[in-house]
Amino acid sequence: MIQRTKLFTMLSTTAMVFLSMLLSIQVQAQTTYSGRANGIIANAEIALLSGTFVTTNARIADTGFLPPQGGFISRQVAGANTQILLAPIGLNNAISARIINTSTGGGGAQPGTFFNTSQSKATVEDLNFTLLGGTLGAVNITATTIEAQSICTCTQGDTVPACSGSTIITNLVVRNSLGNVVFTTGTLLIMPAPNTVINLPLFGISIILNQQTRNPIGSTDNITVNAIRVIFDDPSSASTADIIVSQAYSDIMTCMPPVAADISISGRVLSSRKRGVANATVQLISQSGIVQQTARTNSFGYFSFRGIPSGEVYFVNVLSKRYRFDTQVITPTENLAELNFIALSEDGTNTLFSSQEK
Repeated sequence: MIQRTKLFTMLSTTAMVFLSMLLSIQVQAQTTYSGRANGIIANAEIALLSGTFVTTNARIADTGFLPPQGGFISRQVAGANTQILLAPIGLNNAISARIINTSTGGGGAQPGTFFNTSQSKATVEDLNFTLLGGTLGAVNITATTIEAQSICTCTQGDTVPACSGSTIITNLVVRNSLGNVVFTTGTLLIMPAPNTVINLPLFGISIILNQQTRNPIGSTDNITVNAIRVIFDDPSSASTADIIVSQAYSDIMTCMPPVAADISISGRVLSSRKRGVANATVQLISQSGIVQQTARTNSFGYFSFRGIPSGEVYFVNVLSKRYRFDTQVITPTENLAELNFIALSEDGTNTLFSSQEK
């Protein structure tokens, strides 16, 4: 009795371990998604005349992270809700916009998303950003449209995703405290090359356009796109700021191709006089010549196959002692009915299309 109990315990433990491994494999085999979009991200420490610092860590129109199974998240912020004050000094050290739209989605489960794709987008309209510091005083940055997009995609046959990003900017202008233009992209829409750097040392500012960071590791890939990033470092006041306008992030872990759905195939085997042929053997043969399934017709000549992977090439052959049939080649992507076979006449023609039979 003790030996039987020990044996049962060992078998139960083995079964549980096997089941756990199986579940683990199933979980690991799933394509998982991630994404996030932000309109404005502001991290700053601005020195005041009193010698103290005002610290800011703020995000506007943050979608949060996309769930692993995918989905779709969007945010819209307008008017006064777009404003961030980096320090209580009037309009200096402030960021604002007219309207901000952000979205992230993936997995194809909801409208606006695509299967095996993670995609994010952030758009800021009518940016106005003033930063006080540097040897030349305040600097003002404006732009009509600032947009960042990121996308990661699993293409058919690939096990590793591919990620890419882009930035669109219109009418970016940088002015000094007197209102003079020190840099501009012009009024035309531009798509700057990745990681374009504009240094303005007299203002203590570096501006990065279309900053892209990719991190492919093994079967995963991700990308972060910052349409505009302003890095401010003023040694004279010890003020610092890191401002990102329009950020898009996308990520996919482990590309898994869509599992082909099982389908059914059915039809009828008929004599040259269109009567059902009973007890005929119908073979479903793979492209490599292996018989996948065999069915026998009933008394009315009907047959069927079940649980057939879709999208594959199959040869369907009928064997009968009394009749000969042509082999049919099919590539079904959904349930297939009325796959019918008509016996050949003595001269080898299919009497279903014979001119002698009306």
